[in-house]
Amino acid sequence: MSMLVRFNELTGLHTDHLGQSQVGGALHPTFSLASTKNSFQRKVYDLVPWPTSLSLDPRFDPVLAFASWMRLRGGARGWIFPAFRVIGSRLRVFPEQQASAPGFVDLLRRFYAPCGVLDPMLLATHTMKRSGCQLYKALGQSDAWLMDKGGWSDFRSYMRYLSGSNRPEQQSAFGRGRW
Repeated sequence: MSMLVRFNELTGLHTDHLGQSQVGGALHPTFSLASTKNSFQRKVYDLVPWPTSLSLDPRFDPVLAFASWMRLRGGARGWIFPAFRVIGSRLRVFPEQQASAPGFVDLLRRFYAPCGVLDPMLLATHTMKRSGCQLYKALGQSDAWLMDKGGWSDFRSYMRYLSGSNRPEQQSAFGRGRW
């Protein structure tokens, strides 16, 4: 699910941050973050379905993925991604606590490995924001739209996300064709 946010921003979402907006004549879910890396103002993110055949596929469509997750949660108030602990092969959830971003990334790495991801250990804090930026660009969104939705104020930092990677070990992997 690509929403142009970092994992630490995603794990900080609470049901109190949810809302809705009208985009293109239809209502869509929104969420707001209290602050981001470069701003202390609330930033509202619209979850808009993909404009292509990727819509209606919960692996790609942010609206459907988010709705599916909220349904699995059972509609309870609280952290959207609560704290959890893997105990053996089971997942214990602590709904009153916020998930930690590193724990969330570690869990994704664990689930990605059997799915054939080349190297799930390269999954990092900014991976979701970077992949969202690259995917939205491939789907034809303008640089101005991406910079607004991703919260970039200067073109140079936006271009670092749009390029293959801004981590040296991933840049070399990208150059060898692993991506």
